[in-house]
Amino acid sequence: MEDKLVLWARYQPAFVKQKIIPEIFENIKNDGMLWPEAYQVYKDNISKENCMLFHHSYTEQNIPMGKIYSHIAWIEDGVILPASIQECHAKVVCFLTAYKMQPSDHAMCGHHELSLIEFQKVPSMIYDLQEISKNKTLRNGKYLCLF
Repeated sequence: MEDKLVLWARYQPAFVKQKIIPEIFENIKNDGMLWPEAYQVYKDNISKENCMLFHHSYTEQNIPMGKIYSHIAWIEDGVILPASIQECHAKVVCFLTAYKMQPSDHAMCGHHELSLIEFQKVPSMIYDLQEISKNKTLRNGKYLCLF
Protein backbone atom coordinates (compact mmCIF):
# COMPACT_ATOMS: atom_id res chain seq x y z
CA MET A 1 0.00 0.00 0.00
CA GLU A 2 2.67 2.48 -1.12
CA ASP A 3 0.26 5.22 -2.18
CA LYS A 4 -1.40 5.59 1.21
CA LEU A 5 -1.62 9.10 2.60
CA VAL A 6 -1.12 9.55 6.34
CA LEU A 7 -2.79 12.69 7.65
CA TRP A 8 -1.01 14.25 10.63
CA ALA A 9 -3.24 17.28 11.21
CA ARG A 10 -5.98 19.39 9.65
CA TYR A 11 -5.89 23.13 9.16
CA GLN A 12 -8.61 25.30 10.66
CA PRO A 13 -10.46 27.15 7.83
CA ALA A 14 -9.87 30.59 9.39
CA PHE A 15 -6.11 29.88 9.59
CA VAL A 16 -6.13 28.84 5.93
CA LYS A 17 -7.75 32.15 4.94
CA GLN A 18 -5.63 34.34 7.19
CA LYS A 19 -2.21 32.67 6.86
CA ILE A 20 -1.97 29.96 4.19
CA ILE A 21 -3.68 31.71 1.25
CA PRO A 22 -1.68 34.95 1.66
CA GLU A 23 1.55 32.94 2.02
CA ILE A 24 0.84 31.05 -1.21
CA PHE A 25 0.10 34.29 -3.07
CA GLU A 26 3.32 35.89 -1.75
CA ASN A 27 5.44 32.86 -2.68
CA ILE A 28 4.07 32.77 -6.22
CA LYS A 29 4.62 36.51 -6.58
CA ASN A 30 8.23 36.20 -5.40
CA ASP A 31 9.25 32.86 -6.90
CA GLY A 32 6.90 32.30 -9.85
CA MET A 33 4.23 29.65 -10.31
CA LEU A 34 5.74 26.20 -10.66
CA TRP A 35 2.57 24.21 -11.40
CA PRO A 36 -0.07 26.43 -13.13
CA GLU A 37 -2.61 23.60 -13.53
CA ALA A 38 -2.37 22.72 -9.83
CA TYR A 39 -2.75 26.39 -8.92
CA GLN A 40 -5.97 26.67 -10.98
CA VAL A 41 -7.38 23.49 -9.42
CA TYR A 42 -6.44 24.83 -5.97
CA LYS A 43 -8.16 28.19 -6.62
CA ASP A 44 -11.30 26.46 -7.89
CA ASN A 45 -11.57 24.19 -4.85
CA ILE A 46 -10.04 25.81 -1.74
CA SER A 47 -13.37 27.29 -0.62
CA LYS A 48 -15.57 24.27 -1.30
CA GLU A 49 -17.55 23.05 1.68
CA ASN A 50 -16.20 19.48 1.71
CA CYS A 51 -12.59 20.41 0.93
CA MET A 52 -10.11 20.44 3.77
CA LEU A 53 -6.40 21.17 4.01
CA PHE A 54 -4.17 18.67 5.83
CA HIS A 55 -0.54 18.29 6.78
CA HIS A 56 0.48 14.81 5.73
CA SER A 57 3.37 12.49 6.48
CA TYR A 58 6.23 11.53 4.20
CA THR A 59 5.01 9.58 1.18
CA GLU A 60 6.60 6.37 -0.05
CA GLN A 61 6.15 7.36 -3.70
CA ASN A 62 5.04 10.33 -5.75
CA ILE A 63 1.26 10.58 -5.58
CA PRO A 64 -0.52 12.56 -8.34
CA MET A 65 -3.22 15.12 -7.69
CA GLY A 66 -6.63 13.65 -8.45
CA LYS A 67 -5.80 10.44 -6.56
CA ILE A 68 -8.99 8.78 -5.26
CA TYR A 69 -9.11 6.93 -1.96
CA SER A 70 -11.94 4.67 -0.81
CA HIS A 71 -11.06 4.01 2.84
CA ILE A 72 -9.90 5.83 5.95
CA ALA A 73 -8.61 4.42 9.25
CA TRP A 74 -6.54 5.28 12.27
CA ILE A 75 -2.88 4.33 11.95
CA GLU A 76 -0.41 3.67 14.75
CA ASP A 77 3.32 3.01 14.29
CA GLY A 78 2.70 2.53 10.57
CA VAL A 79 0.01 -0.11 11.12
CA ILE A 80 -3.61 0.49 10.15
CA LEU A 81 -5.95 -0.32 13.04
CA PRO A 82 -8.45 -2.76 11.43
CA ALA A 83 -11.32 -1.97 13.80
CA SER A 84 -11.24 1.68 12.69
CA ILE A 85 -11.49 1.13 8.91
CA GLN A 86 -14.38 3.00 7.28
CA GLU A 87 -15.43 3.50 3.69
CA CYS A 88 -14.63 7.04 2.67
CA HIS A 89 -14.74 8.55 -0.80
CA ALA A 90 -11.94 11.12 -0.87
CA LYS A 91 -10.08 12.80 -3.72
CA VAL A 92 -6.79 14.65 -3.41
CA VAL A 93 -7.57 17.90 -5.22
CA CYS A 94 -3.92 18.98 -5.16
CA PHE A 95 -0.87 19.07 -2.95
CA LEU A 96 1.00 22.06 -1.55
CA THR A 97 4.74 22.20 -1.06
CA ALA A 98 5.87 22.71 2.54
CA TYR A 99 8.84 24.88 1.54
CA LYS A 100 7.88 28.14 -0.20
CA MET A 101 4.31 26.86 -0.15
CA GLN A 102 2.38 26.72 -3.40
CA PRO A 103 0.05 24.24 -5.11
CA SER A 104 1.75 21.21 -6.65
CA ASP A 105 0.49 18.49 -8.96
CA HIS A 106 1.94 15.65 -6.87
CA ALA A 107 3.18 14.68 -3.43
CA MET A 108 6.92 14.26 -3.62
CA CYS A 109 8.27 10.95 -2.35
CA GLY A 110 10.00 11.35 1.00
CA HIS A 111 8.53 14.77 1.79
CA HIS A 112 5.88 15.76 4.28
CA GLU A 113 3.68 18.42 2.75
CA LEU A 114 0.10 19.62 2.63
CA SER A 115 -2.84 18.13 0.78
CA LEU A 116 -6.17 19.64 -0.20
CA ILE A 117 -8.70 16.82 -0.02
CA GLU A 118 -12.34 16.77 -1.08
CA PHE A 119 -14.66 14.36 0.67
CA GLN A 120 -17.98 13.15 -0.64
CA LYS A 121 -18.99 13.29 3.04
CA VAL A 122 -16.48 14.34 5.70
CA PRO A 123 -16.03 11.43 8.12
CA SER A 124 -16.45 12.43 11.78
CA MET A 125 -13.06 10.91 12.67
CA ILE A 126 -11.44 13.79 10.76
CA TYR A 127 -12.39 16.11 13.61
CA ASP A 128 -10.37 14.00 16.07
CA LEU A 129 -7.13 14.92 14.28
CA GLN A 130 -4.93 17.66 15.69
CA GLU A 131 -6.18 21.02 14.39
CA ILE A 132 -3.71 23.65 13.26
CA SER A 133 -5.01 27.10 14.05
CA LYS A 134 -1.71 29.00 14.29
CA ASN A 135 1.97 28.50 13.50
CA LYS A 136 3.14 25.74 15.79
CA THR A 137 5.03 22.49 15.78
CA LEU A 138 2.99 19.37 15.15
CA ARG A 139 2.72 17.16 18.19
CA ASN A 140 2.67 13.40 18.19
CA GLY A 141 -0.78 11.97 18.35
CA LYS A 142 -3.40 10.07 16.45
CA TYR A 143 -3.03 9.95 12.68
CA LEU A 144 -5.43 8.98 9.93
CA CYS A 145 -4.60 7.04 6.80
CA LEU A 146 -6.33 7.27 3.44
CA PHE A 147 -5.94 4.15 1.31
